[in-house]
Amino acid sequence: MILRHRNFAFTLVELLVVIAILAILAAVLFPVFRRVQESSKGAVCASNFHQSALATSLYIADYEDHFMPVSDQPGGVENSRTDHTWVQVVLPYTKSFSVFHCPANPRGQANVSTFDQDLVPGDTYSEFYTASLHVNTGYNYQYLSPILKENGRWSSLPRSESDVKDPSRTLLFVDSKWSLADSSTKDGGSWLVVPPCRYLSTPDGTLLDTFLGGQQAQEAFVLNVGWTGTELYGGAWPWHMGRMTIAHVDGSVGSMTPSALSAGCDVQNNFIGGSGDGIYAWNIN
Repeated sequence: MILRHRNFAFTLVELLVVIAILAILAAVLFPVFRRVQESSKGAVCASNFHQSALATSLYIADYEDHFMPVSDQPGGVENSRTDHTWVQVVLPYTKSFSVFHCPANPRGQANVSTFDQDLVPGDTYSEFYTASLHVNTGYNYQYLSPILKENGRWSSLPRSESDVKDPSRTLLFVDSKWSLADSSTKDGGSWLVVPPCRYLSTPDGTLLDTFLGGQQAQEAFVLNVGWTGTELYGGAWPWHMGRMTIAHVDGSVGSMTPSALSAGCDVQNNFIGGSGDGIYAWNIN
């Protein structure tokens, strides 16, 4: 009797069917994998914001209930020898510079030098001066530590935490981006973010400049960025599927869309919009 061996090779039709099935599965699963990956980055970013907010609370406890200054010499001679940013003064409480960066930023610290030629001998954190200007943790400086001009000199004047009427709603940090000119990422983030509204109308019709916080000053310093459209809003940037990580003064962390970030504000160019009561999350009052 002659034994016949069966041919187990796939036919061309069978191979095409398998390839088609794999292509369909890939089309279905890749978006799922992408969402999982982005969710993971969002979780890491939220953890970083939590650590930054905790470090801020420790700083506040050590410095008589006041928030950290934006820098030592805003508007003056700014380099690692003469100046320190808020990131640098909070850094000793975090023990890691990486917590100030969002993993969803594909370039992160790329093109950002962490070495300054004018390092200060004995100053452990002076090497981070340049890099600290490009972190993704944007500080709500205009309300918490505004830069005001007094007697011809710009000064960062930190406010007291007790001045914040609703710490659970008032923004402390917001996800940020350095360049808002286009959709590309350039040089990491922006260490400062600007709120969308500057003015508030009182019941008697008086227009108050909320950036001045009731302090006597000639003018307030505002970064050269604006709320002029969906992609230009004060340095804030939605790294996480259209949402941005935020931290409140009380340390709670969440996320917001750009529209929610400007809720309660009549957004206008150059921050001249007016804010309403009860919704606006930037102002400390």
